[in-house]
Amino acid sequence: MTLSLRTRLLSVSILAVVITTAYLITETTLSLTQQMRDSLLKDVRHFAGAYGDNTSEWLNSRKVIATSLANTLERAPEQSPYIAIKQAFDSGQFALTYYGNNDGNMYRQDPALDAKRPDYDPREQHWYREAMSKGKASILGPNLSSTTKDLVIILTNPVNRNGQTFGMVGANLSLDQLSKQVGELNVPVVRLCHDGGVEQRHYCPSRQRHGDEKSRVYLFDFCP
Repeated sequence: MTLSLRTRLLSVSILAVVITTAYLITETTLSLTQQMRDSLLKDVRHFAGAYGDNTSEWLNSRKVIATSLANTLERAPEQSPYIAIKQAFDSGQFALTYYGNNDGNMYRQDPALDAKRPDYDPREQHWYREAMSKGKASILGPNLSSTTKDLVIILTNPVNRNGQTFGMVGANLSLDQLSKQVGELNVPVVRLCHDGGVEQRHYCPSRQRHGDEKSRVYLFDFCP
């Protein structure tokens, strides 16, 4: 049956309207999706920046405490270092605070810890040699603390005597605190990485010396 001209024109008009409507809906959907993505990315960047600033401020305040401890030990070499070390430990809420020197002496914030390891010689330890080789305030690690069994980073500061580096202050910061903060973020996976390739994921709160499901293995040096 032959369609009339009017029917043909009506069909073409309806088809044009359907195509135009579908195009507009598609364009609108894509535009809204892109706007949502841009907005989400902006929020994530803003949040990450604020979180990074807070973490940096947290770390810098503890660097100041470690530096202050080194300065105190330099000014009063004849006094027992335990009081200053304990004060730094309490102020910075460190996992461990200590002082080793070139005479082979090691002082932790609790003398009882030293009594348990009378043969500990900091000069034989990797962390001490690395810190001495740097010769300035540094951040070492992550290392596995032989005392607390935690994965830590170490804030080190040289202690000078007669113009020479005589010893090294160390302050362990547990990565647990940072991991717990990251674990509270409402995102599926967060990785904390450093230049050495070590990762921590917020859905795995326990300290591990092994990698993820891909069986990547990470080995850490030991520290006090």
